[in-house]
Amino acid sequence: ETLVREAALVREGPHVRLASHRAELNPADAALWHKVRAALEAAALRPPTLAELAAALALEPRKLEAALSRAARQGLVVRVSKNRFFLPAALARLQDIARAEARAAGTLTAATFRDRSGIGRNLAIEVLEYFDRAKFTRRVGDARVLA
Repeated sequence: ETLVREAALVREGPHVRLASHRAELNPADAALWHKVRAALEAAALRPPTLAELAAALALEPRKLEAALSRAARQGLVVRVSKNRFFLPAALARLQDIARAEARAAGTLTAATFRDRSGIGRNLAIEVLEYFDRAKFTRRVGDARVLA
């Protein structure tokens, strides 16, 4: 605690690191990350599934998943479901949409979130389930409230 207060250590969730330490992708992952990031940026709020992304980049899905998992540990992407990764900025935008709808209506349903975000039913449900796991929302019957 003293080292955190003195800024010698930085606490990031359950992890602690030296303030001077910066994790970096290895060269192969960094090259792949540039391609993946471009594909995810182009997709905006509707990122492709892992299989779709692997096919688009002509990569083996398991290798891509392993690289994306490493990128997720560094905060470059967020794994929302078993087969879908989001850029943090896109996920933050969806949180803003969910927050606005929940505040306006009192609750948030899959249908209203789908309509407000324009991302489609299945993806909306995946995102809402992620929000529940992340304690951003809490499911109450068929609706959700902000946690």
